[in-house]
Amino acid sequence: MKSIINKIQDHIDLSFDEMQLAMNEIMTGNIDDLEIEKFLLALNEKGPSEEEITAAASVMKEKSLKFKIGDGNQIDTCGTGGSGIHTFNCSTASSFVAALEAPQLQSMEIKQFLANQEVQIF
Repeated sequence: MKSIINKIQDHIDLSFDEMQLAMNEIMTGNIDDLEIEKFLLALNEKGPSEEEITAAASVMKEKSLKFKIGDGNQIDTCGTGGSGIHTFNCSTASSFVAALEAPQLQSMEIKQFLANQEVQIF
């Protein structure tokens, strides 16, 4: 990982394979937090290339959790919430509007347990 970090610090783009290797090491827990911090800070300073982003996304997709959520007729209006800035939650409001047209709407938590279609969570 040190050679990869050094390459990024020298403002040299990583190859697809190098970025996949780095992301695999990070996502499998083989790299300590300090090395991850150095890697991310160097990548941010250099600016990630399209190839680096694509490689990172491919590893995250490969490592993502998969579970069943239904027949594809569900929608999820859930936002992150909890900003603490006392704003109006648009995702909650949209669920009220959608419920007027589709009273059978259920929360995603219920759908996760009742459903049978596979999706990925990144």
